[in-house]
Amino acid sequence: MLSSLANPARFMRIMAVGFTLLFGWLLLRMRTALNERKARALRLYGCPQSVARRAGSRFPPPGRLGAEIMTGGLAAYFAMGGYAAFVWPAYGIAAAVLAIHSWHRYRASRDALDCLQPTAGNRE
Repeated sequence: MLSSLANPARFMRIMAVGFTLLFGWLLLRMRTALNERKARALRLYGCPQSVARRAGSRFPPPGRLGAEIMTGGLAAYFAMGGYAAFVWPAYGIAAAVLAIHSWHRYRASRDALDCLQPTAGNRE
């Protein structure tokens, strides 16, 4: 592990592969959950066979499901259609990464400016 930390380019490649695998797994899991929800909705609301064949349709199944989605309000927004466990941590991680990166850039520019400006004792 120390050799990968000593070589930043290799470390970044390892991190990129790791994050790619993680997000690929999350996308696959989300797609599986979505398909399970569609199948459950088709069973509960009894769609005709033509609709059941087109399970990938973007329209909600007939019945109350569409009305519940449309009138859910703020709680439904924060639930993100059942994917809140995936969406909100992703937003949090992205915000944390952006904040940390911004803080490091601010500190680096401040340190560089301090090096370039003459100190009060050296002015004549």
